[in-house]
Amino acid sequence: MTKLSIDLTAARLREGGSRADAIKELQSIVVETTRRGYVGLAFRARLALAEMEGRAGDRAGARARLASLEKDAAARGFRLIARKARAALDTISKG
Repeated sequence: MTKLSIDLTAARLREGGSRADAIKELQSIVVETTRRGYVGLAFRARLALAEMEGRAGDRAGARARLASLEKDAAARGFRLIARKARAALDTISKG
C-alpha cells in the first residue's frame, strides 16, 4: 500500500510535465487500489484523477466522477473525502 500511496503523490506531481501521462497513471492507481480493497487510498486516487481531468478540460467527466465519489465516500463513512469531492464539484460547476 505504501508504494501505491507514493505512486499517487508522484502522479500528482507529474501533472506539470505531462498531464496525459499523469492521468493514465492515476487511472491505473484507481484500478489497483480498488482491486486490492484499499478503499481510502482508492478514494484519494479518484479525487486526484477527477480534479486533474477537470483541469485538463474534461469537465463533464470530472463532474460525473466527483458526484460518484461523493456518494461512495459518504456511504463508506469517508466524510472528508466526500466534502472534498463536493467542494471540487462545486468549483468545476461554477467555472
